[in-house]
Amino acid sequence: MRSRTESTGCRSKVPLRKDQGQATVEFALVLLAFLAVVAGLGALADFGRSGALSNHAAYGASHHVGGETGAWADVLAY
Repeated sequence: MRSRTESTGCRSKVPLRKDQGQATVEFALVLLAFLAVVAGLGALADFGRSGALSNHAAYGASHHVGGETGAWADVLAY
């Protein structure tokens, strides 16, 4: 006697409809994350190339109080 799964002949080689788009969705999510990283690095490079990054660092360093306790006071006050 055959088993139930063999006698029904319902095994299909085609994947179920609900599983077909999973790889596409995963690819889209990874692609969006990668593009966000690339855009962020591009913005950071443009920010550094224009000199704004060094100006911002110099401005932040000018507010440093000085000394070990002054560094903690500066961090906590920020």
